[in-house]
Amino acid sequence: GFQRALENYLKDRGQDPKAGSERIARLLARIDRKPLPTASGRELTESLAITGIVTPLYSQSGWPTLTA
Repeated sequence: GFQRALENYLKDRGQDPKAGSERIARLLARIDRKPLPTASGRELTESLAITGIVTPLYSQSGWPTLTA
């Protein structure tokens, strides 16, 4: 599932999966407390951020989107 896909992505990028997962969890917690502004004026909420991570994560062809 999600955790395995995330670990594979992080390993591919030379990152420690545990540390990378923790960093993402902290980022999502911060966004949950205070959504981020965007150029469109719409706020980036935790659920939108999760969607933005999960969607490209499941296929290696989507990984460059996460890295950008």
